[in-house]
Amino acid sequence: MTTAILLVTCLPSAAQKRKIIIDQDAAGPAGTDQQSILLLIQSPQTEVLGITVVTGDQWLKAEVAHTLRMLEIIRRTDIPVVPGAEYPLCGEKRNRSR
Repeated sequence: MTTAILLVTCLPSAAQKRKIIIDQDAAGPAGTDQQSILLLIQSPQTEVLGITVVTGDQWLKAEVAHTLRMLEIIRRTDIPVVPGAEYPLCGEKRNRSR
């Protein structure tokens, strides 16, 4: 959430909105991930083009469901939610020499 607050405070103050795509593991409901998404959506300085979600604190399907429900509650179903990776794309175990 700190990153989201910092991002919003650094945005231009003119009438021009900064177009963003939110990339977040979206644990919820009411978690800090959902709170930072809400902050960016409701900011008058940003236009959220979409939200991408990956497995993080919870599994992908649950996080996508929380994000979609949050968008329903705030009546912003116009924002697309795109599921990303359910499992790590890399991270094979390597032998390390001692």
